[in-house]
Amino acid sequence: MYNFPAVVTLRDHIARGPRLRSDTLRAEVCEVVYHLKAAGWPPERVIVAVKRIADDAGLRPSPGVLAAYRPLSEGDAILVQIVQWVIDDYFRDAERAAGVTQASSRSESGPALAHDSANGGVQHRDEWRVISE
Repeated sequence: MYNFPAVVTLRDHIARGPRLRSDTLRAEVCEVVYHLKAAGWPPERVIVAVKRIADDAGLRPSPGVLAAYRPLSEGDAILVQIVQWVIDDYFRDAERAAGVTQASSRSESGPALAHDSANGGVQHRDEWRVISE
């Protein structure tokens, strides 16, 4: 997995002490998801891989992450947010194919990102929501 430069970039960013709601961190997570998904990795394996990258960088969950009635520590909140971004990005294209439309509002997790291979990076795009079930 460390043969993808995006994985090394993400690990190095996490090792420097990321902030919650960092657009740069989210872009790096989405870039890793893009490469692993393109390599045929299923979502559960991508989640485990990204958690491993975080662990390799020194970001490990505390026992409090499993406590339902305690606030998350900053590190736990970052790890939870990273996993949410992985899930959101992995399934974003499937959501569009299943009948979604653009929404004008942004989610609390920040702007949606897409891999833009033509420009060699990640770009912002509007959030998507299901309009009918």
